Amino acid sequence: MLARAAMDQAAPDNPVLVMNASGHFFYANSAAFAAAGVTDDTPDPPGGVFGRTDGRLNGTIGEPPAMMVMLGPLPKSTPQDISAGVNQILTAAARRGVTSVRGPPRAASPESASTHCSTSSTAPPGSRCGCPRHSSR
Repeated sequence: MLARAAMDQAAPDNPVLVMNASGHFFYANSAAFAAAGVTDDTPDPPGGVFGRTDGRLNGTIGEPPAMMVMLGPLPKSTPQDISAGVNQILTAAARRGVTSVRGPPRAASPESASTHCSTSSTAPPGSRCGCPRHSSR
């Protein structure tokens, strides 16, 4: 676990948010909590947890409801931004001989799956992007 105090030492002035490999936890420094408006007195959202030690935020954020609170201040990606990112991933994978990439377990909607995994003239020829549960390219 990354502790808030250690992250504050490493980056005292910049918000830092690190996702755990499990996808179920973030770790944050004080500047990230401040940017999200989360204080020691902020209640845990239903289904989420702001980790605390002796009543003080310890830097651990658990499960999507709490994680989404922390993501609130981030700039929102446009569908074009996401498509460009998908194409960058496909291009990097194709350079290494990988021709198929599977996305997250489920897209938010069929529309988002088709937007983010759509046919694009910038994707490498023969590459495929799959978003389970919805048709994709």
